[in-house]
Amino acid sequence: MTLPILRDTGLPTRRGETVRDTALSAWNPWQQFDEMNRLFDEFMGRSFGTRPYAGGAAANTPAMDLYESPEELILFAYAPGANKDAFDVQVGNGNITIRGERCPLIEGENLTTYGSGIARMQGSFEASYSLPAEVNADQVTAAYHDGVLEIHLPKSEAAKVKQVKVQVQSR
Repeated sequence: MTLPILRDTGLPTRRGETVRDTALSAWNPWQQFDEMNRLFDEFMGRSFGTRPYAGGAAANTPAMDLYESPEELILFAYAPGANKDAFDVQVGNGNITIRGERCPLIEGENLTTYGSGIARMQGSFEASYSLPAEVNADQVTAAYHDGVLEIHLPKSEAAKVKQVKVQVQSR
């Protein structure tokens, strides 16, 4: 990350940031570290679908996709190996929380496991997300098939986009 140098002060700045040419202006290197950490966390989250350094809980959180149509939000949570009865979905206050548990695909006394959890994490998980629109919580439906939890969240009337024909008049 290269920073532009102001000619009059010689101090590095962020893009769009201005520094007054006074004796009281000082560069704070910790601000640059904070920005670098934020960019690194954002990159890691986009690349691997988890929040870095959050421990096992974030790594065990299923990947999710959210789609929006004019009538509803549709959320897909990828949780292969989960039992459909092990899911707990709660919707309210503009958020959705999904809890569940993924069991081992096979179990046995004399079974040796190699690479457990590399491709598919096991154990309990919980994920909460803010929804981009207000939904009717009492009309939410969910179905689990082929390792994917599909949740339909109908939008409230206030959240639906309304199209109004406006007649434009000339003067």
